[in-house]
Amino acid sequence: TPLEGSKYFCERLRKAIESTTFTNGNDSIRLTISLGFAMTENGESITAKELVRRADMALYKAKHEGRNRVAGYDPYFDKAFRNKTLTIEPRKKVG
Repeated sequence: TPLEGSKYFCERLRKAIESTTFTNGNDSIRLTISLGFAMTENGESITAKELVRRADMALYKAKHEGRNRVAGYDPYFDKAFRNKTLTIEPRKKVG
């Protein structure tokens, strides 16, 4: 399905970045990313702005679940986030 294909693509991208060492001269670093994605439901008509907002909400969900994650849009998470019934812990500083 398109949903599975989108998640598969995002996972491949996440894994490719995770397994890459980025170098610049003598410096090198390994990175991880979190990704959020959104799609429309069959027959659903929304604006591009709403689709981007949903993808952004999916990114918040991925970050809420931890580092180095992929998450699709979840209307229940969206509602909890907007109603402020979802607690998001502040990130701990790295290094």
